[in-house]
Amino acid sequence: MAVKTGLGETFSAGDIVQLKSGGPPMTVERSDVKPWNGEPVVYCAWFQNGSNDPQVLRRDTFHPSLLSLISAIDPRAAVENK
Repeated sequence: MAVKTGLGETFSAGDIVQLKSGGPPMTVERSDVKPWNGEPVVYCAWFQNGSNDPQVLRRDTFHPSLLSLISAIDPRAAVENK
């Protein structure tokens, strides 16, 4: 499911996004709507450098209004590669 931000952007699985305030690039895992209040939510994953580990996988959810699209996945390419 793709979720619109209300600002014209839509986030889909595989898109690369970033918090508008900065931070690492994150991959959209999925977009959804919270069933209890109808608010859109975007599930993201990214790698963060840890102090002891070279990279740590992080996951969190964000309201789409907090995210900027860096790179959109081409749905035609995803179908061609299957």
